[in-house]
Amino acid sequence: MTDLLDWRWGLAAAAGLAVVCAVAVTLALPPSQHFTARRRDDLALGAMSRAALADPALRRLYVLGGLSVGALVVVFNALGFRLTAAPHHLSLGAISLLYLVYPLGTISATVSGAWADRVGRRTVLPIGCLAALAGVALTLSSSLPVIVVGLGLLTAGFFVVHGIASGWVAVRAHAAGASASQAAAFYLFSYYVGSSVFGNLGSGAWSAYGWTGPALLALALFAGVGILAHGLRRIPALTG
Repeated sequence: MTDLLDWRWGLAAAAGLAVVCAVAVTLALPPSQHFTARRRDDLALGAMSRAALADPALRRLYVLGGLSVGALVVVFNALGFRLTAAPHHLSLGAISLLYLVYPLGTISATVSGAWADRVGRRTVLPIGCLAALAGVALTLSSSLPVIVVGLGLLTAGFFVVHGIASGWVAVRAHAAGASASQAAAFYLFSYYVGSSVFGNLGSGAWSAYGWTGPALLALALFAGVGILAHGLRRIPALTG
C-alpha cells in the first residue's frame, strides 16, 4: 500500500487489518466457562511476583526472551534502510516480501518443540541460538540472496529460542511452586522491553555505523542468549 499510495495508507491498511482480526476474534471465541472473578489482593500478588522472581532459571529465561527478540527487531528494523540504499535500491514493496521468511519460524518452533520433548529443552535452545547467530552473520554479506538466507536462519533460530523459552517459563514456574501466569507476565514484560529498547538502539547503530552497527549489536545480543542458555544447563532441573 505504501508503494502504491503513501505511508499513511500503509498504516491505515495495517490498522484496518488489526480491527478486522479483533472483530473476528471477539465473535469467534466462546464465552468463558468455569471462571469465577476474585477481588484483587495486592499482598497475594506481591507474593506471587516474588516467587516468580526467586527462581534463577526463570530469571534467566526472562532476560533471554528480551535479548533474543531485541536482536530480531534490530535486524528487521534497520535492514529496510540498508536495502533501499545502494547497491540494492529495493522498493518498499519488495522489502516487505522479506517478511515471507516468517513461516520458517512457525516450522522451526513446531519442530523444536518436538525435539525438546525427546532430548530436552536445555539441548535444543542453544541450537536455535547458533542458527540465529549464523543468520545474522550472513546478513553482513553484500549479496541479496545470502542476506535473505541469513534472514531465514535468523527467523528460524529466533523462534526456536522464543518457543522453547516461553513454554519453559510456565513449566518451570509450576515446578518451582510459582504462579505460571505471573511468570509468563514477567517473560512478556521483558520480551517487549527488549524489543523496544534494543530496537531503538539498533536504529541509532545504523545511523552511526551503517549495517555493521546493527549486525554487531544483534550478534552481541544472541551471544548473551547463548551465555544464558549455557547457564541454564547448570541449574538443577526440578521437574521443568
